[in-house]
Amino acid sequence: MKAVRKLALLGGTIAAVLALGTSANATIINKTINLVATFPGGTPSPLNVNFSITFDNATNINQTNSGLVINGSSGAFSPFVYAYNTASDTLTLVGGNGSASPGGCSNSPGSFCSFIGSISTTPSSNFLLLSNDSGLFFANSIVLTNGGAVPEPATWAMMIAGFGLAGSALRRRRAVAA
Repeated sequence: MKAVRKLALLGGTIAAVLALGTSANATIINKTINLVATFPGGTPSPLNVNFSITFDNATNINQTNSGLVINGSSGAFSPFVYAYNTASDTLTLVGGNGSASPGGCSNSPGSFCSFIGSISTTPSSNFLLLSNDSGLFFANSIVLTNGGAVPEPATWAMMIAGFGLAGSALRRRRAVAA
């Protein structure tokens, strides 16, 4: 009877892990990115924006802030919004009084616009335009670094199930050896 219960528990655990693994949508993008842009001659000061973003890359996304969390920014750029272009896999990030669309952005004083390509795989950026009362400034260096990766729920479930199975196997061995 005990063996049947253990087998049922093991079968239930495996079924739950498999169900979690198949329910994950492969098109959900979840990234934490630190963007650092410097400008020729050091003016204006370097721009540093750390943000987390979660969105579905299946369709174009018009200007929104849904799923966008600003963890820190070196400038007074608010609000932050983004748009996404499916065809080019490009995220348009705008801070301040600008606007974002899947095909571009517009700036006004006190804003910046950046295009981040290959956002679904390996993000990279070669364009950032900052606008302030002194004029328009193109970044001459843009560095993107990924934040810490957070495993998906299915990964956590598999890991916990694996520890549980390893623990039960060790426990069973001790019982047989004694």
